[in-house]
Amino acid sequence: MPVGMTGELYLAGAGLARGYLGRPSLTAERFVACPFPAEGEPEGARMYRTGDLAQWTPDGQLIFLGRADEQVKIRGFRVEPAEIESVLAAHPGVAQALVIAIEDSGGHKRLAGYVVPDGGAGEPLDPQALQEYLAGKLPSYLVPASVTVLDALPVTANGKLDRAALPQPVFSAKAGREAATDAEEVLCRLFAEVLHLEQAGPEDDFFVLGGDSITSMMLAGQARKAGLAISPRQIFELCTPAELARVAEPVDDAQAEHAEDVPFGPVPLTPVMREIAERAGSPARAGSQAMLLTAPPGLTADQLTAVLRAVTGRHAVLRARLDEGDGQLTVPGPDAAAPDPVTRVDAAGFDETRLNALIDEQAAAAEAALSPRDGVMLRAVLLDRGPGQSGLVLLTAHHLVIDGVSWRVLLPDLALAHAALAAGGADGAEAAVAPEPTSFRRWAGALADRSRAQQTVDELPAWQRILDRDEPPLAHRPLDPRTDTVGAGRSSAQLTVPAASAGPLLTALPAAYHAGVDDVLLSGLTAALDEWLRARGRPVPEGFLIDREAHGRVPLAEDMDLTRTVGWFTAVYPVWLETGPVDPDEIRAGGEDTARLIKRIKEQLRQRPGDGLGYGLLRYVNPATRPVLEPLAAPQIGFNYLGRFGGSDEEQGAGDAGTGTAPETVESEAPSGRPWTSTGEHVIPGSVDPAMPWRHVLEINGSARNLPEGPELTFVLGSPAGLLSDAELGDLAERWRAVLEGLARHASAGPGGHTPSDFSLISLGQEDIDEFESAFSDDSEEAGGTDQE
Repeated sequence: MPVGMTGELYLAGAGLARGYLGRPSLTAERFVACPFPAEGEPEGARMYRTGDLAQWTPDGQLIFLGRADEQVKIRGFRVEPAEIESVLAAHPGVAQALVIAIEDSGGHKRLAGYVVPDGGAGEPLDPQALQEYLAGKLPSYLVPASVTVLDALPVTANGKLDRAALPQPVFSAKAGREAATDAEEVLCRLFAEVLHLEQAGPEDDFFVLGGDSITSMMLAGQARKAGLAISPRQIFELCTPAELARVAEPVDDAQAEHAEDVPFGPVPLTPVMREIAERAGSPARAGSQAMLLTAPPGLTADQLTAVLRAVTGRHAVLRARLDEGDGQLTVPGPDAAAPDPVTRVDAAGFDETRLNALIDEQAAAAEAALSPRDGVMLRAVLLDRGPGQSGLVLLTAHHLVIDGVSWRVLLPDLALAHAALAAGGADGAEAAVAPEPTSFRRWAGALADRSRAQQTVDELPAWQRILDRDEPPLAHRPLDPRTDTVGAGRSSAQLTVPAASAGPLLTALPAAYHAGVDDVLLSGLTAALDEWLRARGRPVPEGFLIDREAHGRVPLAEDMDLTRTVGWFTAVYPVWLETGPVDPDEIRAGGEDTARLIKRIKEQLRQRPGDGLGYGLLRYVNPATRPVLEPLAAPQIGFNYLGRFGGSDEEQGAGDAGTGTAPETVESEAPSGRPWTSTGEHVIPGSVDPAMPWRHVLEINGSARNLPEGPELTFVLGSPAGLLSDAELGDLAERWRAVLEGLARHASAGPGGHTPSDFSLISLGQEDIDEFESAFSDDSEEAGGTDQE
C-alpha cells in the first residue's frame, strides 16, 4: 500500500491457521486467495482478512484505524467516517471533529458532522462554510449533509464518546442546493434511479457517482421517456443535472415516434459475427454464454416455459435462425412454432458436491443442445430441489444473440414476466415485459447500410495508417492458426489489484485527466509491456498495436434507444499506442512521467476514426474495402475491460464477455439470493469451439468487482500454449500490477490536466495546455484560491 492510504489488514505466512473449525462459510469469507505469495510458499497460499483498517506512516509504522465494518454505505458508496473526520479536523478553526451516519425519517442514512471550535481561532465556525471547505477536498458523497458546532463532544463517565448524547442534526431535504427547474428535478431523480442511489443533487457529477458509458445510455433512454432529449455524448461532456437541464430538449409525440421497426425478418451478420466466420469457418462457432440463477420457490417447468416465451416474445432475436447460405440471421414471426426451451432435472436432496457435478453436467448438455441453424439459441434447465426449496435455473444462450450487456436486460424481464404470470396468467406475462424501443434487426440493418456510407469509407486511410506497422513478434514465433487453437491448450496468469489502489485507478485518476478508465489501464499496460520485453531481451517496438474491444452499442439514428435491446453488439478496432520516453522507475513511483504517459495514451486513443465501428464495417462487411485492410498487420494483443460489477446488485457498465479465444465467464451481479438473480456460487464458463484459432498472441480480459472495501480489479492474461508460458505471463502480470500501483500513488499527489482532445473548438498543443494550466495554477496559489474557485 502507498504511504498514507487506508487499506484493510490481511495476514499471511507459514503460521496462518487453516480456517474456522466446523464453520466452512466463515472460513470461505475470511480466508481468501493470496495474490502476493512469499518466496517459497506453495501455490494456493491464502491470507486472512482481519476486518481491520490500517495505513503505513512515512517512518514505516502501521497505524490501526478501526474496523472495516465501521464503514457505512452512503448513496451506494462505502464510506469510512474516520477519513472525513481527519479532513475536517485539518480545518484551522476546528479542534475536534466527529462524523457519524444517521438514519433519517425516510430510512436513508446520511452523514452528520460535529465539530468543536479551536478556542484561539478567532471567528466562530460557520457550518455551511465547513461543508464548502469539505466539498473542495472530497467527493460530494463524502460531504456531511449537516455540520453541528458544539462546545465539547459529550462523553460518558468513563471518558468515552457518548453518541446517545449527541444532538440530532438538522437535515435539509437534500445535501447541496435544491433543483431549480422541472428539468433539473427530473434529471436528479433519474440520476438516482439509474445509479441506484438514494438521491442526487443538481451539481452531482454522473461519472463521479459511478456512471459509465452503458449507464449513460440508460440515463438518456429514461430521460427521453420522461420527456427530455439528451444524448450520451452530452452526459459525458456536461455530467451534472444542472448542466444537462440547460441543453435538454423537450420530446413531443412526433419526436418520440420511432422509425418503422419490424423485429422479424432477415438480419445481416454484423462485423463481429463475420470475423468469427472468417477465423473459424462459421459464425455458429461463436460459442455460448450461461448464467446460474436462483429460482422462485415452487417454480415449475411449465411456468418457466411461459416466462421464457414471454421474454423471447419481446426480445425476438433470441428466436433467430442462422442462414449461412444467405449470410444472415432470420428472426421468425411471433406465430412461428418454437421448440420447448426447458428441461427439468430432479435435484432434491443433493448435497453441494453432487449439485455442483449436476450443474456442470447440465451446462455441457445445454450448450450441446444449442443449434443456431435450427433456431435453438436459448436453453434453460430447471434444477428442482424439492417442495419448499428454491431451485436453480441454468440459462444458456448462443453468443450470436447475446452479449454481456444483454444479461442485465434479461434478468429483470424474467422477474417481471414471472410476477405477472403468477398474478394473471401467460397473457399478462408478456404484457408485463416492455418491448424493445429499437430491435436488434433495425440496428444491424442500419449498421450494414453504414458500411457503404461515404463517411465510413472516408475513414479507410486512417485505419490503414494505424495498421501499417512492422511489429516484432511478442513470442518466439508468430501466431499460427493451424496449430494455435483452443483445443491445443493455453497458458495463463491472473492479476489482481486490491481496492486501495483500484479505487483511484477507476475514479480519481480518470477524473483528474478527463479520461476514461481504459485510458488509465492501457497506460499501465503499455508501460508494463515495454518493461517486460526489455527484461526478456526481446526487440522493443516504438509502440503496440492492440485490438480494443468495446460494447458497440452506438445509436445509429437519433431516435434509436438500445438500452433494452438484446443481441451481440460487440465492436473491435485496432489502436496504436506509444509510451514515449518515460522512466519505468518514475512510473512505478507515481512521478511526473506518469502524467505524460496518461496524457499521451489518452490522446492516441482519441485519434481513432469516428466511434470505432467503421473498422469492422470496412474490414469485414464492405466488399470494396475488405481486400485493402485484410493483408495489413493484425494486432498481437487483445484488450477487453468489461467494466464494474456488483455493489448495487447490478453490473456497473458490463461490457461483452469477449470475442477472443479463451472460454469466457459472464460477469454477474453480486449474489443477493433474490429470485432471477445470479447465485454467485458456481462459475459457468462460456463455451468455445476447440477448433477455434486464437485471435491474438496475448489476450487480456478484466473487470472490477465492488467489494465492501471498494472495487477490486482482476485481469486474466491468456496465450496459446507454446507461445508464451505461464511464467512469462505471470512476469508481465506482476510488472503491470506494479505499474498500476504506481499510477494509484500518482493519484494521491493531486495531479491532473487537460489534453488537446478536450478542446474540440480550438487548436491547442499539449505544451500550450500545460503552460496555461501551470500559469493558472500559480495564479490561484498566489491569490490563495482553491481548485473549486
